[in-house]
Amino acid sequence: MARTPQWMRRSAVAAAVSIVALVASEILTLPQGLQPQASASVAPSSVFGLYDGGGNVGGVTALGQSMGSQPAYAMDFLDGSSWQTIDNPSWWISQWNGAGYSMIWGIPILPNNTSYSLAQGATGAYNQYFVTLAQAFVAGGQGSSIMRPGWEFNGGWYPWGAKGQAATFVAYWQQIVTAMRSVPGANFKFEWNPTLGDQGAGDLATYYPGNSYVDYVGADVYDQQWANYPGAAAEFTQLQTETYGLKLSSFAGQQGKPVTLPEWGLGQGAGNNGAPISISGQEVSGGDDPIFINDMAQWIATNHVFEATYFDFSFSALSATLNPNSYKALLSDFGPSSTTTTTTTTPPLSIVATTTSLTVNRSSARYGKEGTTKFTVAVSHSASGSALVLNGGKTLCTATITSGTGTCSLSSTELSVGSYVIDAQFMGSSSFSGSTSSQVIFIVKS
Repeated sequence: MARTPQWMRRSAVAAAVSIVALVASEILTLPQGLQPQASASVAPSSVFGLYDGGGNVGGVTALGQSMGSQPAYAMDFLDGSSWQTIDNPSWWISQWNGAGYSMIWGIPILPNNTSYSLAQGATGAYNQYFVTLAQAFVAGGQGSSIMRPGWEFNGGWYPWGAKGQAATFVAYWQQIVTAMRSVPGANFKFEWNPTLGDQGAGDLATYYPGNSYVDYVGADVYDQQWANYPGAAAEFTQLQTETYGLKLSSFAGQQGKPVTLPEWGLGQGAGNNGAPISISGQEVSGGDDPIFINDMAQWIATNHVFEATYFDFSFSALSATLNPNSYKALLSDFGPSSTTTTTTTTPPLSIVATTTSLTVNRSSARYGKEGTTKFTVAVSHSASGSALVLNGGKTLCTATITSGTGTCSLSSTELSVGSYVIDAQFMGSSSFSGSTSSQVIFIVKS
């Protein structure tokens, strides 16, 4: 069974302006036999990192306070809209400087514009952008950060998807690393980062740039499958045994490199608290699955993982009200070693599985070439709340959902020229699960 990665990258991207998702609604109940037992602290907080949304220092700090120990790492993503947004990280630096975390940066290696390519990058044509970026990081006090250039390159959901271009990807990676290291004061570490599972890219070893250009070997791990989720125990066994799964740690060892988990978290789609679930044609997951959290914490400790960054956002967000069982497991597993937990019996939990859809309509203005892009979000559960309209993880606008529907709009001055691959993410509550729409592709022309 092919594994599918996170962010809505997991389903095939349909090149259409409007996508309407299938509606599925059913009641999912947690069997008493699958109630997890809370564990004492398992993995050291010194390896733990968090992503909590763009520039969200407060979110990282708050979860660290709940854990009783601040994470060692925080992660953020640069804006891939254009070369000008990629090589100017000033806003992100201003948010994180002084926060006290070792930073990990997701670096887009091609902007959201189809006129650029890995092949051009492999010739060194884009080196100056990465020199400028490195200079900005060094000047901003981030010269010792961990860099994730071209993360999840083996998938097809980013402009730098490298399927069938292993040698080209390697050459481009080497150009980027050489360019960034050339800046005085640079002491960056580079994290080579495919996503978990066989994405059809072939032997991942052929995409490895070489030990001189890589400091850490990592993979992104989420608790989900397409259509059939086999249950928490079977799922974790598959994670450990599948091609290009957690066995990637062996490849890291062969290269003499520390292994990392640049992203890990709960899965998206309907879930039944770690119990098996099948819904044809949809992403399904473990849902609020503390067993997955416990298993991952144990794996992180056993395999001496150097850095493990939890994706505390959207469907994978944790709090006392969002995925509360997984939240408790995380606090226990990564909190101070003196922490102990009293186990209590949790009653069955009913969750309504929801489906979110997204449509896009771009209308022309009366004068010139100005226009407005309107995003319409619909949630199958008649819910109220907020839905984020995202492009590569960066929020474009927020739709207020009332009785299951809502809209938000952006003018042409707010959307730069280029191609966009977007989805809508609706957070759940205690009475229903959150969900993410299928992806929509549209192009803004000059």
